[in-house]
Amino acid sequence: MMQSPWHHEPRKYLTEQQIAKLFLEHDGKCWKCGCKIGVTEMRRNWTVGHKLALELGGDNSWSNLAPECELCKPVVDAADHKAAGHIRRAATKHIVPKSMRKKSALSKKPGYKFDWRAGRYVKDEQP
Repeated sequence: MMQSPWHHEPRKYLTEQQIAKLFLEHDGKCWKCGCKIGVTEMRRNWTVGHKLALELGGDNSWSNLAPECELCKPVVDAADHKAAGHIRRAATKHIVPKSMRKKSALSKKPGYKFDWRAGRYVKDEQP
């Protein structure tokens, strides 16, 4: 169970025998695309992945682990990181009061304009 969007269960590393068992239980197929994976030159390389990422509330249970091919891993990782970032931003928005949120350094203040030579906002001198 995930405590908060900023903390998750630490990654558990598997022994070589556990990795081999996981591979055989999934018939040597990627859990995401279903392609045949392995260590021969004709097949794609693979890693052990989490079906539900740890940062999204997944755990290290055996049922959450599966082989993942080298083509699916970057796609899955990118989608997981995007979703986790969204969760953290939403949590921040609902927890931190608006008055306490950091303003952007480039926020335009009323009566000011950006001076490109100085590289900062300066008071607008127009009446």
